[in-house]
Amino acid sequence: MKPTVTTDIPVPSTRDLTDAFGVAPVLLDEGEATYLLEVTSGDAELRFSYDVVERSVRATISRGAANLVDLFYEGLDGISLITENSVTGLSVWLTGPDHTTRLTVTVFPTMHIHSQVLTA
Repeated sequence: MKPTVTTDIPVPSTRDLTDAFGVAPVLLDEGEATYLLEVTSGDAELRFSYDVVERSVRATISRGAANLVDLFYEGLDGISLITENSVTGLSVWLTGPDHTTRLTVTVFPTMHIHSQVLTA
């Protein structure tokens, strides 16, 4: 069993994610600190993975075998939990050499992803 990795990148606790989505993120073997959160809402499934050491994030929404959205970003600065006005999801912020990105992943009441990229 791998130990929990601590970094200065803020992310929600396992308990907070479990309380919000009903499932806990799983530490994957393929990365040093890659966590996967899989959530189903209606007929859509979210696979949200993040690596606090590699500073990357991937968000995929699928229905059945079809991927509807598959986004991957590097430069992870933090993840926060959204729980307001009957909306539950994740807010992700990232920076790169020439951009700042905010990714909003809404899970409940409906699943969708909003990506906003600001370039320098």
